[in-house]
Amino acid sequence: MIVHTADLPFACDLCPAKFKRSSVLKTHKLTHTGVRRFECDICKHRFHLKGALKHHILAHYGIRPYKCEDCGKSYRRSWGLKVHRYWHTGIKRFECDFCKLRFSVKTKLANHIYTHTGEKPYKCNICGRQYGERYQLKAHRCTALHGNPLKLKTA
Repeated sequence: MIVHTADLPFACDLCPAKFKRSSVLKTHKLTHTGVRRFECDICKHRFHLKGALKHHILAHYGIRPYKCEDCGKSYRRSWGLKVHRYWHTGIKRFECDFCKLRFSVKTKLANHIYTHTGEKPYKCNICGRQYGERYQLKAHRCTALHGNPLKLKTA
């Protein structure tokens, strides 16, 4: 299913994220406040949403309930498996206008485009450092730089 930009009328004013419902935007904006009320009893890492803490705890125990029937790779979240399934199809519907590289997932294309534009929309709310991809910001947040290293057991 392709979601058109017009189908995402609620835009975050702090990052490029867009949403279908205002309630999801409201929840998303909590990620920008820096307030993290939910703490992991194992490593003391803090989260803004209780659900995020729940998924984090699964990582400590190596629990990945969503498993690919084709290759056996497993994920902590259902959307991880959904995105992974696109790789098995071999279909790459989304093409970069700059270099013609193709992607099976639209979000991967969007992040790739930042390598051409130099845009770094993902900003650390603690130190202001900016990144072109969300995973880079997540990795940055997990470093000892902010006194909150994230140590996860590998599955």
